[in-house]
Amino acid sequence: METLDYHRLGASIQSLRKARNISQTELAKAIGLNSPRAISELESGKRELRGSEIRALCDKLECTLAELFGLEADPLASTSGACLRGDDAKDEELVRIVRRALRHAKLLREIEEVLGRTPLTQLPLLDKSYPLSTTYESAREQAIELAGWMRNLIGEKGGPVGNLEKALEAHGVVWATWDLPKGVSGLTLRCNGRPVIILESSEHEQRQRFTMSHELAHVLMDTSEHAVLTRDYRETGKGRKSQTGIVEHRANHFAGAFLMPEAAIREFAEGRFNLSEPVKNEDISKLARHFQVSFQAVATRLAHLGFITWDRYREIKDSQLEMRNLQQMPGQLSEVLMVWATKLQSSPRMLELIIEALEKDLITFGRACELAMTDRESLEMFLAEYSRVENGG
Repeated sequence: METLDYHRLGASIQSLRKARNISQTELAKAIGLNSPRAISELESGKRELRGSEIRALCDKLECTLAELFGLEADPLASTSGACLRGDDAKDEELVRIVRRALRHAKLLREIEEVLGRTPLTQLPLLDKSYPLSTTYESAREQAIELAGWMRNLIGEKGGPVGNLEKALEAHGVVWATWDLPKGVSGLTLRCNGRPVIILESSEHEQRQRFTMSHELAHVLMDTSEHAVLTRDYRETGKGRKSQTGIVEHRANHFAGAFLMPEAAIREFAEGRFNLSEPVKNEDISKLARHFQVSFQAVATRLAHLGFITWDRYREIKDSQLEMRNLQQMPGQLSEVLMVWATKLQSSPRMLELIIEALEKDLITFGRACELAMTDRESLEMFLAEYSRVENGG
């Protein structure tokens, strides 16, 4: 029987602890020890790990057994492209979300490999070889160019983008809807090169669709070294805007051109209404339903294209016309997946794959709980509700 290498174990525990910014005192308390000295001795290989301490260590360090014993790389210690910048790095809630997103992406890759369902392609990061624009006008032009490139990549030549989520999953994008801090509508990062998009769960479906497209621009251009948070930005200085503003400006134009290409708008309008005349609210509603976006998103796009005046756009914005009745409700099973993915801070794809793996006896229920990063009771409740809806109950 092979002897446990306590020096290797100790080094692994220390690496995990530092990656999560946990003190020796905090870790000692979490596993029921009275002194941080015990952790120091454990990390230096001078103390043996008791069996009763293993589960508590995994829980506190947010790691698997393989990571704890140094048999598998830790995603938080080795991942590039996921650092938070400035004051965001001091925000405990944001740090927790980023850590969970990294772990989720890693575990999702593991179960994809078990099922043989890994994505065939992965979206490239363009900012290394594609010089990013630094002015507002050139940023807009660049966004339109990249939106056309992205539509071709996913096979959408014209008209509305079909199932946006599935199209992005096919290119390796991990996405989820979680509860984000106030004022944050989206978060984008990369886990070992793999794109991760987190959307604010409280937004309605059409708004999430636009935000996902907005975050897609960040995936392509802005996530090489840092996580990117989507917030409202303001003008800084007299008549000037910050670089953050240019980044967000480009992402917004990308989302508009990606979801609503000008040629597709003209094609849909032909025979229904005249774009050369003042566009009516009912016409904007028709466009919103056709492209599966919000009323205001269409109004913004029409203003940028010159089909409505900015005064008219401001009237629409001030009246807060979001037309929530346009929401296309998903099927019942999809709705269950979305609701529970948000509750468990997982993703619909992860829950789908867990169900498939359990049905094929490829994973144990305990492993399913680890993959979903939840407890047995919560996972059982989800599976019971999914089964009930699936069977028409």
